[in-house]
Amino acid sequence: MRYAAYVMHSKHKKTALKDLWQHQQTMGCLPPEVDHQGNIEYKFKLVDPSEVRMEHLITQLKWRLAEGNGQALYELGVNDDGTLTGLSDQDMSATLDTLRRMAEALNAEVSISREVKINKSSDEMDLQNYKKMNGTKKKQDYRNNHDQDQDEEEEQQQQQQQERCVIEALVRQRTPIDAPSYTDIRMAIVGDTGSGKSTFLAHISHGIKDTGHGTARISLLRHPHEIETGNTSCIAHEMIGYTCDGVLVNSASSGDDNSDILYNDHDDLETTSWEQICASSSKVVTFLDTCGHVKYFRTTISALTGYAPDYAMLVVPATLGSSVLTDMAREHLSLVFMLDVPLCVVVTKIDIASNDQIQRCLYTLKTFLSSVSGVRNQRRLPVVMTPSTTDDDNDAPSTHADIDAVATAMMRDDSSTVPIFLVSNVTGAHMNLIHQFLNALSKPSYSTTATAAIPISPSSISQSSLLEDPVEFQIEQVYTLPDIGVVVGGLLRQGRININDPDSQRTFALGPNSQGDFIQATVVSIHRHRVSSHYVHYGQTASLAIELSSNADADQQHPWGKIKKGMVLLATDDTHPPETYTTFEATVFVLHHATGLRPGTCGTVRSGFIRQLARVVAIQQDPPVLASGQQGLCVFRFLGDPEYLRLGAQFLFMEGTFKCLGSVTKLVGKINGKWIR
Repeated sequence: MRYAAYVMHSKHKKTALKDLWQHQQTMGCLPPEVDHQGNIEYKFKLVDPSEVRMEHLITQLKWRLAEGNGQALYELGVNDDGTLTGLSDQDMSATLDTLRRMAEALNAEVSISREVKINKSSDEMDLQNYKKMNGTKKKQDYRNNHDQDQDEEEEQQQQQQQERCVIEALVRQRTPIDAPSYTDIRMAIVGDTGSGKSTFLAHISHGIKDTGHGTARISLLRHPHEIETGNTSCIAHEMIGYTCDGVLVNSASSGDDNSDILYNDHDDLETTSWEQICASSSKVVTFLDTCGHVKYFRTTISALTGYAPDYAMLVVPATLGSSVLTDMAREHLSLVFMLDVPLCVVVTKIDIASNDQIQRCLYTLKTFLSSVSGVRNQRRLPVVMTPSTTDDDNDAPSTHADIDAVATAMMRDDSSTVPIFLVSNVTGAHMNLIHQFLNALSKPSYSTTATAAIPISPSSISQSSLLEDPVEFQIEQVYTLPDIGVVVGGLLRQGRININDPDSQRTFALGPNSQGDFIQATVVSIHRHRVSSHYVHYGQTASLAIELSSNADADQQHPWGKIKKGMVLLATDDTHPPETYTTFEATVFVLHHATGLRPGTCGTVRSGFIRQLARVVAIQQDPPVLASGQQGLCVFRFLGDPEYLRLGAQFLFMEGTFKCLGSVTKLVGKINGKWIR
């Protein structure tokens, strides 16, 4: 994208994006337009285009939407070289009408992100002042002979003719009829205990300001021991939404004393349920509140590997100063970097932190993030999102800050940029910056968990192929509900399930059990975000009510076995059950091992919701040892039941302090399972 390209090719790569935008607006220009990539388009004027021109513009918009995965940003009144020329009100109105016609032809919506008035250049102002001073006496004589009101009217007309504006318009694709009516983004919140993760989530999702003692998080805690200790022990799910105009839709109520300008004040959009949030929003952000205490570290690992979050948000307290990156915060960051999940940072407790603590905290974060590279060896550029120092209202960030947040969100495909936000859960300071960022944030163009662990090109992942591939649903939770039966929750890795399809197309293989056997299960209903749905597409989480084959009991006491986490629902024929394996070959990158990875090393393999002990059987090199930072080909063997694996599946191999990142390259040790009828 043009912002990323400008920053990455600039000689001053570590210049803050805020300073860059301020400099550009002072000079009256933006970076030159990038024609061959990105979802940002410059248009000076779109007034009464011809039919041929209109077809070309629609095709161009379609390409920009494809580049932005359903979102495009149009800068109106801007030349291709980035010059902010601006348009009159009449021309801008006609240009917006044309853009809306273009969007309507592609089933898209247009919303205005911001409007900037163009100031006159210094040379023009000097010339006007010179003429004004020299013509004072003549003007006075003119006013003596003519009506003064007529003079003022002429001056106003001249001023209106000289006023020009630049508009930034966000074009967002509406989803097809057979797809969900909103864009769904999953964001995992990570960080050490006591950093304010749950409190921040309660503030942003329920509109509850904290008292300074962590009382806001009570609305999210699910178990009595969590309320007593203050430590989250399970993954909490919360949701917010944004309309096509960028209005926040969450569980806050305007009648609540805690509500303010950060939250939706439209009576028709107020909501207290996930169903209403989904119905009122064009974009939904689902937060996964992970565990910060070391005791529940494995639960956090399962959330990051199983739920495949699109983004990760690290929450740290400003009060720790230079010690902000605790051991657990570094562990969480290492997981995010290993899985190559795009990252943003939220610094909380700025209301009680001193300026010195905040500065030392930011310096530590920027130094660490700039020094660490991801699995694709890309360097990261930390960018601090702060409002102007002249802005007295903390809840109303400056124009530059808003542009920074939107611009940074639009360049998230280049996952090297790491925005850093400074907020307060008590006062609500600077929360608008986060909402600006989240509203402009697009769905990643590829799934990080679908890529191989060892670096590959993201462009090799085709979303259309994943949608048409056979169904693969990974099970994370299992319930038995009265009058419904067995319900499984998890993530659809590929394919699609439609409840209106014939039973044969909704019947899948469920398994494997301890012997590698499978049983048939038919999906009878689908719920997404606690809302009944007719379909679920790849990359989405859902709960499926299933009916097992006629010989199976609803209480899961069939001789086949018990449904458990890590099993899968697979589209297959009735002839042969899916293949399962106990041994596999993988390319492994050793991130850290004190003595080196060698045959006989035991650890836990985590791939999706699979979690099982395994042993390194062989390392295909001489000598058969992989030290930290080395990569090689290894053979693993599960120490328990066989598992369903696929080529290219990403996994973590961890135990104690050693960490390895791997990608399955070959499946061996096949188990000849059978159908349980």
